[in-house]
Parts: sequence; C-alpha cells; structure tokens
Amino acid sequence: MADISFSCDVNQAFNFEMDKQVVVGHLDTLTIGTTALEIDLTVTDPLAPEGDSKTVCGVLSGIFWTGGYSDPIQINAQVSIKNKSTIATMMHMKQMQNVDITFSYTVYTYDPVAKLYFQCFRGGVDAELSGLIDKSGGQLNISISDYEASDVTSPKLFDFSISVLPEESVAEQAIHFAVGSTDNIVKPWGINVTSSAA
Repeated sequence: MADISFSCDVNQAFNFEMDKQVVVGHLDTLTIGTTALEIDLTVTDPLAPEGDSKTVCGVLSGIFWTGGYSDPIQINAQVSIKNKSTIATMMHMKQMQNVDITFSYTVYTYDPVAKLYFQCFRGGVDAELSGLIDKSGGQLNISISDYEASDVTSPKLFDFSISVLPEESVAEQAIHFAVGSTDNIVKPWGINVTSSAA
C-alpha cells in the first residue's frame, strides 16, 4: 500500500502567492480529551485565493499516513502561542490521561493541467475523525516546542506534533485522497468492531 505523505509550505498558508504552486495544509480542528484548540489562525483559502480566508487551529508543515485502515496519521503543524500553552499544560497534567482525539484537516496542491488548487488529502469531511494518541516505547506521541518557529514572523507559531491511531469502536471513517482536481479516492480509517465480531 502506497504511503501518503505531504510536506507543506507554512509561509504560503499566510502569504499566498498565486505563482508559487506548492502544497499547503490546514489543521482545521483538533480536540484533545475534552479540550478543543482555539480556531485562531486566519489563513488564505487556496480554492479562493483572491481574498477569501478561513480560520483554523493550526497550519500543517507535514502529514503522513501509510494508508492502512488501522495505521496512525502523523501530523506536524504549527500553532499559536495560546494553543501552545494549552497543549503544554495538558501534557503536564492529569488531563493527558484522556487521550481521545477528534480532528479534521485539509491539504491542498496544484493541478498544473487544470491550473488550479484542489483538496488532495482530507480527513473529517462530513464529521471529525476520532482516534487516540499513539504511543511509542510507552510514551505518548505528542510534542510541542518551547521555541518559536521561523517559517513566518507573524503570527508567532510553535511546532506541534501528534500521531493519532483510529479508535477500534469507530467504523468506516472516511479519508479522501486525490491525485488530480477531478479524481477522488475514499479510503477507510478505523476498525469496525461490530463487523469483525459478527
């Protein structure tokens, strides 16, 4: 199964240039336990770059998925100072005992034939994806930098990383993948416990 991996241009998300045809990604929503990150970053909508904007909780610097229905999604993003503080506080408190995650994201790339941007990798289209923070060596795969990222000077952003496994109790969550503006593949993410037990 082919890996799905995108490296995203953080600067392009804020300072969109029509003639710079690079991959852009948004972390649209993210809730850790019962705490939702603030939707506090205003970015350009690549589908309507003439002036339309959208607000998100983070800007993707990269995202990776090996494509299997039970495989984790690795998210690398940059978040505001307020969300950095929220994440850091949760990581050092008992709140992190709740490792439930809900999230949605959108990755855009340019179609040189159609000469337009399109959504090439999306999760949480109809409903947010649900999962759990992945572990490695007994440690939760979540981190937040103490140091300001250098991709853009304003707003102040901080590198954030999280790996999310699908919940076994959630069936047939949909991840959308496209290789062109007119092509769309829907892949399942999550294990249907009811079906496997039948």
